[in-house]
Amino acid sequence: MTTPDGGQRRDEFDDETEELVARNLIEPLDEQPPPEQLPDLPPRPAAGHDDRDDQEEEPRPVFSAVEFWVEEIFAKTYIRDLGPESRWCARWWAHPEAVARLFALWSTWERAYRREHAVPADDTAMATWIRDYLDRLLPPLMSSRGPFAACRPEEHIDQEPLATEPTPPLPPRGQLWTPPALALDLTKTAAAQRSSQG
Repeated sequence: MTTPDGGQRRDEFDDETEELVARNLIEPLDEQPPPEQLPDLPPRPAAGHDDRDDQEEEPRPVFSAVEFWVEEIFAKTYIRDLGPESRWCARWWAHPEAVARLFALWSTWERAYRREHAVPADDTAMATWIRDYLDRLLPPLMSSRGPFAACRPEEHIDQEPLATEPTPPLPPRGQLWTPPALALDLTKTAAAQRSSQG
């Protein structure tokens, strides 16, 4: 990563990542060469080329992990003005919802890219990806009420997870478990039906 003035921030990112790995909060990632050493994207095969034999093997992704896709494609291509209605956090990887949305965007982008460069090529694959995935996942991701709501472009603020309580014990085998709120609602509905019939 680079700062707006062109300085390197990779060491800071690596230090934070090592700390998260040490605390067992994230899994260590396989090393990938810096972007300038990544191979060029594969060219589209020539028309009429039949690569059915190649299709038996799962193709390698263009980017081996979501963070490389975010740095090289997402952050450089899908730029938005940040302000009251649109938010971003440079520490996007510290926001579980953002990671889930960006992972979904990356994995579907990989499939669209493969379809667009397959034989025969699906020339609408990337347009379909933009319409069906990016246009649906980007607004909630960058919304002022989304995962980056508390953050500012220059400041990351951790958010507390939603409060939860343990679920009640499961019923004996063979009986359906009904959440207590639904069970209460069903009891009220049954009582109302009995009183209206009586």
